[in-house]
Amino acid sequence: MEESKTDQKKRPVAYRRKARKRILISSFWQEEEAMRAILAAANELNWELTDERFVHSQGPKAFTPHGMICCQWAVPDIMMPLIEARIPVVHTWAMRSTIPPDERPVVTSDTRLVGAMAAAHFLERGFRQVCYLSVNEYDDECDPLISTLKAHLEHGGAHFLGANLVELDGPGWRSAFDRTLDTWLGSMPRPLGVLASGDILGGHVVGFCKAFGISVPEEIAVLGIGNKQRWCDMSPCPLSSIDLNPVARARQVVALLHRMMGGEAAPAAPVLITPTRVITRKSTDIMATADLTVAKAITFLWEHCGSPISVDEAAAVAGISRSSLERRFRKAIGRSVNEELLRKRLERCRELLLSTDLTLVDIAPKVGFLSKTYLHRIFREHYHCTPKEMRKQSLPCRQT
Repeated sequence: MEESKTDQKKRPVAYRRKARKRILISSFWQEEEAMRAILAAANELNWELTDERFVHSQGPKAFTPHGMICCQWAVPDIMMPLIEARIPVVHTWAMRSTIPPDERPVVTSDTRLVGAMAAAHFLERGFRQVCYLSVNEYDDECDPLISTLKAHLEHGGAHFLGANLVELDGPGWRSAFDRTLDTWLGSMPRPLGVLASGDILGGHVVGFCKAFGISVPEEIAVLGIGNKQRWCDMSPCPLSSIDLNPVARARQVVALLHRMMGGEAAPAAPVLITPTRVITRKSTDIMATADLTVAKAITFLWEHCGSPISVDEAAAVAGISRSSLERRFRKAIGRSVNEELLRKRLERCRELLLSTDLTLVDIAPKVGFLSKTYLHRIFREHYHCTPKEMRKQSLPCRQT
């Protein structure tokens, strides 16, 4: 029997259904992964989300939201009246070097950590010359990504060769892009590491190299930012990229807006999200060295790090004696053969911990360890945390 309107009015307040919060969304097409996470988090709070594209404000029943999430740089016209009406608005971007005061509060990636992570990735692979390409305006002196990248490279004994601005749109952009890279990259030493400000730009750099006969990653190694799998996997050479943890960022956005709608003051400082890690693909999967014999041995070690290989086998592949390989190895990359093999095995172990649900028992034989206990001890000594603690770091970005 249906409940009458009179009975509904008599129903205790505690049992009445709460009115859903109406949230306006303004988003950029490249924020698809973050938007999926925002939708999931908003559904947990029973929010009603509406894309600003579908709002027709001239009608007699104009849409009035309780809050807004803006996931793009360009501020939509509909947003300013909401701010003037003191309706909570949260901005979020994957990455931006400078944040205008009138576009806060904001949740975004910690670009200093992005720069540090990129520097560590190139240094670990022996690159001693690195440059930065961007499609966005920047200031070398003030940009935290560039300044941190430069500082960490120099601290590690490498050289930062500067930054350059390129365009990926407008009439004739492709020819202009090729001319810029031909002039700029053509004057730089090899091997060279290139950090691109995004995965689409990184893919274009790889495509340029392929068209002009430049080997990737042997001559130029390319690292993107964002880890957009679509672009990384379809790059002419699969593109390594820094995962910015969009799911964690999305959840922070929803949580912040929820608190602000509850009366909490907006934070004055940006809420910075820690990037997850570098996802290594073929575009940087190499050890940069001018010694081709050492490079051949390194390739063997990397390709067979899951097998019980020895230094003697690596020396045989390289075509020299064990003692010669050890001497040339340390001179070329500053590590012994066994140290490099162990580093690669631990790197592979870390990748499996963060990207799969395999147990350490299952991972050990895949990365060349016969003992789970030994792997656990060595892993903790190297990363200063246990495998279990490392895996917890990836949980926010693996949730959907």
